[in-house]
Amino acid sequence: MKTNDFKNRPLLVFFASFFLMLGIGAGTVMSKVSAGDVSSAYITSASVYKTSNHQTDNFNPYDDLTVRWNFAIPKGAGIAVAQPIAVVVPDVFQVPNSLDFQIHEQNGDVIANAHLDKNTREITVHFTSDSAATDVNRALSGYFEINSNWDLSKISFNTKNMINWQLDHSIIPGASTDVYINQGNAPDKTEVLSKFGWFDLKDPTLLHWKVRINYRKQNIQNAVVVDQLDGNSTFVPDSFGSTIDSSDGEAVPVDLSKLTIDSDSKFHIDFGDINQTYVLTYESRVKSGSQASSYDNAVNLTGDNLSTQSKTMMVEKIDGGGNASVGPSATPSTPSKPSTPNTTPGTETVAPTPVVNMAQPVATAQPSESKANTTVPAFAPAEIAAQPVAKVALPKAARFESSRWQVLILTAISVLLAGFTLILKNKKRS
Repeated sequence: MKTNDFKNRPLLVFFASFFLMLGIGAGTVMSKVSAGDVSSAYITSASVYKTSNHQTDNFNPYDDLTVRWNFAIPKGAGIAVAQPIAVVVPDVFQVPNSLDFQIHEQNGDVIANAHLDKNTREITVHFTSDSAATDVNRALSGYFEINSNWDLSKISFNTKNMINWQLDHSIIPGASTDVYINQGNAPDKTEVLSKFGWFDLKDPTLLHWKVRINYRKQNIQNAVVVDQLDGNSTFVPDSFGSTIDSSDGEAVPVDLSKLTIDSDSKFHIDFGDINQTYVLTYESRVKSGSQASSYDNAVNLTGDNLSTQSKTMMVEKIDGGGNASVGPSATPSTPSKPSTPNTTPGTETVAPTPVVNMAQPVATAQPSESKANTTVPAFAPAEIAAQPVAKVALPKAARFESSRWQVLILTAISVLLAGFTLILKNKKRS
């Protein structure tokens, strides 16, 4: 009995080692498709461009930006609802508030729900049950994007800045984009009135406002400034002051004794005669329960020898969106620019389309001058499709998880053959 046990011991060791190796190998591969790591596995490119004109180079400090991620899920991938695509917004972009948005198919159906977490800066995209089931039999490609601005504390001016997209688990590990950001131009020497607004980076309910008066140092008699918030926020009483920076030239602080707060959303300043530049800064707080997506602030400057000057600043919350296309055999790709999808049956690649109902550009978190009572018009889909987007730098070799399975299976077959050989030898000896 002891002899038989001794003879069978190699078999026991063999099978124990085999199943241990198989379990470790499978666990390693499966971890790549767990809820946390499906993440960027299907991201094919990432880009940033100016929202207003879709330019991808020579950015300015206060540009409104669109940050986009393209994805392609091959036929048979079978993404589960519990396995989201997830990416992290690079730290050069502002994330002043959390956000929920949707990705639509071409027919308007919601194909995925996305969430941006302000604290983790992570965007998670959960596909709907219908889209997940569709993806088993057909390929799916598309994009999702958010509006943002540069975080001026994280960038350098007049030089290249590298954006690390943090896509180490994707087919483009180490992907990055180099962008050049100009210092910015001085104000127009003929400027009489300008208005700025931005959300606080740490407090999504706090808005910062700035008014610059008489930059051209005109002689204005009996100058009066009147400022009016919309109904979605109210002044922070102790926030009025004058924070002057290098862009304000030889500006001087406003004498706050001349400021009268008429209500929690309106004030006026009787300057009298002026021939200098003045700067006033203050804050407002979003009203409790407000669901507004944008916050307006209008300012007027009048004088006996001056036609009324008006500026309205609209500050919008960060917003997002996306589109996706279902195709018979779409495969991951890295397009240099978004294009209108080809929906002809039998095509090999389905390119993502620009979002149709994208929110207007945001002015979140740093000064951005507005035009009087105007907002930047939305681009039509054809116009967006015609614009280039900055490509990410791809590595020389893409990594695919299927190769891991191939190695594991071949190794398992080799070990099994060796095991059967050992069994036959033990039988002959017995």
